[in-house]
Amino acid sequence: MNPFRVATATFLVLTLNIECQGSFKCLHDTRTKLVQISRTVIQPLRGGGEKVEEANQALLNEYQERRQELKKISERLSVMSEDRDTHAQTAEILAQYDGNRSCYRSIGGVLMQSNVSTILSAIKSEEQLLDKATRDLEQAFSEKTTEFRNFEEQHDIKVVRR
Repeated sequence: MNPFRVATATFLVLTLNIECQGSFKCLHDTRTKLVQISRTVIQPLRGGGEKVEEANQALLNEYQERRQELKKISERLSVMSEDRDTHAQTAEILAQYDGNRSCYRSIGGVLMQSNVSTILSAIKSEEQLLDKATRDLEQAFSEKTTEFRNFEEQHDIKVVRR
C-alpha cells in the first residue's frame, strides 16, 4: 500500500491550487466570508499538517494585506481626484469675477478674507499639486495592481464569485 494518500478539499471564495503536505481547514477572511481553498494535497499518513496550515494561513494573510493596501490606495485616489475636480470648478467660477473683488477662503476651518486674484492663483497652484499627486498615486496603484496580479499568478490564486 502506498504510504501517501491524495485528498482534495474545496470551500468558498478564494481558490489556491498548491501541492503541499498536511491537512487544512476552512479559513475566514476579515468579512467572515468563507474562503475557498481548492487543493490537491499529497500528505503522509502521519503528521506534517500543522506546518501546512500555518503556511496556508500566512499566504491568506498576505493576500488579504495586499488586497487591503490596494483598496486604501484606491480610496485615496478617489478622494484626491474629487478634491482636484472641486478645485478646478472653483477656479472656473472665480475666473468669471473681477480680480480686485473681495472674497473669502476657508483655510483649516478659518475664513480668510482676500481678493479673487490672490485666491484664484492659490487655488490653481493647489490644483496643479493635486493633479501631480493624483498622477503619482495612479502610477503607484498600477504598480501595486501588477504586483498583486503577479502574486495571484505565482500562488495560483483565483477569486470565485457566486
